[in-house]
Amino acid sequence: MTQPGQMRRFPRVPASNPVLVRRATETDSGHFAKARTLGGGGCRFDSKEPFDQGTALWLTIAAADGFIEAPAQVVYARKGEGGTWEVGVEFLNLSPMDREALDEILSGTEAQGDSPA
Repeated sequence: MTQPGQMRRFPRVPASNPVLVRRATETDSGHFAKARTLGGGGCRFDSKEPFDQGTALWLTIAAADGFIEAPAQVVYARKGEGGTWEVGVEFLNLSPMDREALDEILSGTEAQGDSPA
């Protein structure tokens, strides 16, 4: 986690994209969450369940023209408001196509919140 006075490697932008969250080691259907920030290296989302640091996840992030499939690892999870958890993850090995779709969101060429649900 970035300490005060340190620069992030990737800038973050506010987001409201729906995210399907699944544990990488399970075959269940997962649960839906809402992204709060997106960056080139990861994202933060609100979740109804906590995750331990280091947990491997598979995220499907809604984008204007489809979905971004993002393998990720939990960096932190802290109790949020209303019984939810604020979860920060680092993306791992995005495909070139998914990286391009993420870059479109980050560059502002995709309107936030206009993603399919």
